[in-house]
Amino acid sequence: MGARLLLINGLLMLALVVVTVIAWRALSAQSRAMAELAVISKAARYHQDADTVHANLRADVNAALASAALSADERAAIAASLADNARVFRQDLMTLENINVTSDVVETETKVRVLADIFLASAMEAGPLALRDAKAAEALLPAFRKLAMRWTRACCGRRRRSHHISPRRPAMQPVLKRMQSAG
Repeated sequence: MGARLLLINGLLMLALVVVTVIAWRALSAQSRAMAELAVISKAARYHQDADTVHANLRADVNAALASAALSADERAAIAASLADNARVFRQDLMTLENINVTSDVVETETKVRVLADIFLASAMEAGPLALRDAKAAEALLPAFRKLAMRWTRACCGRRRRSHHISPRRPAMQPVLKRMQSAG
């Protein structure tokens, strides 16, 4: 009877060790997966923010194009919005660059980054020029819009139509008020 009880205790201890090892490995795997998910989530957040700022930059350029009838203060607000959005866009892209993600994500982000840099240079050329001379800036618009759509497709994998003049953009408020009072 004592040997039987000792055997049962031994088997229970062995089962306990097996369950402990399995649980430890499962928790370790879950911990790694959660860490990867946190990195992916962080990258997605900055990517989404960069996409939003990209839309804001397009709106700022459009506001600059429509700013001929605005006061100097209103035009300065558009210029400040353009500069601030360019700063945030660069910051988001730099943060994305410094996040350690898998090689396939890095490859995609590298392609998007190249397009984003070209788009940003185009926005910073067209926007300030439009504030000084809208007619001259109109010549830059086809290339600017093409770059914006290429970035959107590379970034989001689809075309969006939400990047047009938005009445919610603070820089657009003076433009929209003038358009409403003129029409």
